[in-house]
Amino acid sequence: MKTNPLTIDYSPFCHSDATYRAEYVPLPTGVELLAIVFSPPQTVNSPVILFIPGFVSLIENFRETLVELTRTHTVIYVETREKSTARINPDHRFSVDEITSDIVHFAKLMIPDPAPYVMAGYSLGATVIAEAFPRLHRKPEAVLLIEPNSSFPFKGTVLLLAMLARYIYRPVVPLVKWYMRTFIIDVRTDPEMYRINCRNLDTAEPARLGMAVR
Repeated sequence: MKTNPLTIDYSPFCHSDATYRAEYVPLPTGVELLAIVFSPPQTVNSPVILFIPGFVSLIENFRETLVELTRTHTVIYVETREKSTARINPDHRFSVDEITSDIVHFAKLMIPDPAPYVMAGYSLGATVIAEAFPRLHRKPEAVLLIEPNSSFPFKGTVLLLAMLARYIYRPVVPLVKWYMRTFIIDVRTDPEMYRINCRNLDTAEPARLGMAVR
């Protein structure tokens, strides 16, 4: 049975005295995005941080970062539409422009005037922030782009496999894990990176993943 993201205990991902709430935010694009809003132990004048993870990234990948940030900041962690948590309809697609449109609307809804805020993103999240910046109703005080991608050059065999992702993804995952630990990641020196990638693979939604790659 699929876990309801609104009932998950997110306390491991924030400072011990911080609080959180999980909610779905409906957008004019028709998508509903999962957001976890962490509040610091004491009211401070620090800017709100809007945090956008990478392509199929999980909140577990950013636990230590979030624990430290929520010590002194309100952090809004939002999962983009290709994640399994997003509520979408069959007409929705997963281009960078469409994901960017979600975030532009999300920022306008979730960051109240005149609250100062900062946007931080990793990989696809960073790319979306860069694309969103000129379209934002109100600009952030700063942006933090971690490993942004100027393009996503999926070609050839990868695109063919993406078309079949709904059917072949789960059987292929063990092979992908073996390939990663054998040829890509040195699990003896960097076991955490291997665990992060395994978590991403295990929780990705195959149909959305394939559509996003295409």
